[in-house]
Amino acid sequence: MPLAQEPTAIAIDPRRYMTAVHGPAGVGKTSFCAQITDHYFFYTPNSGVEGVEVYGDPILNWKDFIAKAKEVIEAKKKNFENQRTIKICVIDVLGDLFDYAGAEVCATQRFMEKGVAHKFDKIDDGSIDLLSVDIEGAEWYVIEYMVSRPDIISLETHGAIYINPNINEIEEWLADNNYRIWYMDESDSVYVKNGIVNIGLLDKLLLFTKRILLAIKRSRKRIKRKIKNLFAG
Repeated sequence: MPLAQEPTAIAIDPRRYMTAVHGPAGVGKTSFCAQITDHYFFYTPNSGVEGVEVYGDPILNWKDFIAKAKEVIEAKKKNFENQRTIKICVIDVLGDLFDYAGAEVCATQRFMEKGVAHKFDKIDDGSIDLLSVDIEGAEWYVIEYMVSRPDIISLETHGAIYINPNINEIEEWLADNNYRIWYMDESDSVYVKNGIVNIGLLDKLLLFTKRILLAIKRSRKRIKRKIKNLFAG
């Protein structure tokens, strides 16, 4: 049987469907999507757009996404009059958008207790001694409404590249309420109320070392990702 000399017929238009392009950082997902005709990127700080040219806008939170999506919809209603046609929208990175949505829900919705919705201050009677929160960037919306002042608070504040989107508000609240950072690992920071724990020289040295190591690791990952994006194109 001779080798095929003609391409197969197109049975479906992939632009009519939601498609996920999955893979580790640097394999070329962004570069691949950038080649799609009439694309428009909604890109987050963790996207790979630094190494390629795309049409799109940065998305830093859920409100940014909704506002820009509405602009695209309105432009489509006018048949993209006097502007570039958009036939496909690319969300880069989808995981970040998921985190944005979670933070928005925690900021505007309520916590559930036995099937009943409440703000966190409605289920906090002021008796919490130790608090650990890891809710994908929405930790601030627990802290903001908290009645208690626990002796120890553990929060997800960082990652290899990730920085909690509300870290400034969190650190300001902690300082205003007399908390000091005690310990850090690869993702969480532990804070203690002044006077509860004697933070010694060894603790301070370990904390300083961890911050340096995290900064180096974060820089290496960012550089590595930029290099991969550069050659992926």
